[in-house]
Amino acid sequence: MADPTLTIIMPTYQNTDVMIRCLGSLLHFTEFPYHIILVNNDPSAEAKATIDGIIEALETDCVEALHMHHNAGWMGAINAGLKLVYTPYVCFANDDLIFIRGQMDFWSKMTKVLDVDQRVGAIGPVSNFVMGLQHFHHMNLPNVHSVGLLIGFCVLLRTNAIKAIGGLDESLAGGDDLDMSIRLRDAGWYLAVMRKSYVHHVGSVTGNRLFKGYWNSMSQVENTDNAIIRKHGVRKWYDTQTLSCPDIAADEDTKVLWTNDSWIDIQRPEDGKGIDLGSGARSNGSSWGLDIAKPGSKGVGGRKFEPSVNDIVADAINIPVVDSSLDYLTTSHLIEHIVCLGNALDEWSRVLKPGAILILTCPDHDKMESMVVDSSHVHAFNHSSLKRLFTDRNDFRLLTEPIELQHSSMGIVVEKVSEGI
Repeated sequence: MADPTLTIIMPTYQNTDVMIRCLGSLLHFTEFPYHIILVNNDPSAEAKATIDGIIEALETDCVEALHMHHNAGWMGAINAGLKLVYTPYVCFANDDLIFIRGQMDFWSKMTKVLDVDQRVGAIGPVSNFVMGLQHFHHMNLPNVHSVGLLIGFCVLLRTNAIKAIGGLDESLAGGDDLDMSIRLRDAGWYLAVMRKSYVHHVGSVTGNRLFKGYWNSMSQVENTDNAIIRKHGVRKWYDTQTLSCPDIAADEDTKVLWTNDSWIDIQRPEDGKGIDLGSGARSNGSSWGLDIAKPGSKGVGGRKFEPSVNDIVADAINIPVVDSSLDYLTTSHLIEHIVCLGNALDEWSRVLKPGAILILTCPDHDKMESMVVDSSHVHAFNHSSLKRLFTDRNDFRLLTEPIELQHSSMGIVVEKVSEGI
């Protein structure tokens, strides 16, 4: 095997049967120039002999044991292993993972993203037992997409990035992945998910055994969240679980899609007067922001802790500007909340100049049943119905077909034309 470019640090504690299955599947079903550091948190002589025997039976030189003098926990074990890492990439991995057939390129698919986009500091796979956007049931997301949080059950990092932020914070009782994600982003790194890399996660094997009744309980979640909030503040804790970062560059095999805001930004004209309808807490650039909420109001547009920064307080179907006075309108995830769409389109047509454009995004019902997810949605659209919304009128014409965006969304650009054309 070639010199390793990836080191996998795998802490284990009295979990022999599950760990053997994990190691076996890793070595049989994935292929990459990697080195594995098995960090044994059980200081007993019996445990040391067992681990050494397992490694000897593997008949490979790519696995070594690091025997701790005490149970240092997950974070202590990771940090101890990190001191031995000399490869450009490092992975923190649970010992209750099962790698599956057909995933020989599991690691190379993720490292390829790091090679292509130098902004990405860490990347993770999808799984069956993981919170957030790394769960495999988000089947219609792009192959590669950005996130605000990577779960620590299996996370692949640039070694220089994790070492630069000082490894994991062992003073925390939990939430090391939330804390690590925040500190990586604060250091200027982006986080990504590779949906073509899948690993099965048995989940909570050691935690349930050692902390039965507490592990993954509401009390643990509350204590973890409070610890992160005390360290980083509410805003960063909240953003970690909701943040949508800029798109990740990639080649055709790892093609990614635009976020709502970044796609709107590239469609928006550089010159002219425009209004961002339902702007809420979004930064509007050169546009005026219009929202029904007063500036400073929180909970606008689904952003629970961010105050609205709109310039205009008004309803999107009663815009306080004269006829044919705007060069463009932008609206992100608004039309699904408007009861009477006919009135809204009439009003938007009224304020736009002939030749002006409307840039619009909304959820794609074919990708996610958004009316179930959000009870404030009163309409649902797919590509066909969004297109039909404008082709059935004589005051707009399509400039683009509906385009697929990140997070089960879609966008479209239409032009205002003279009525009757």
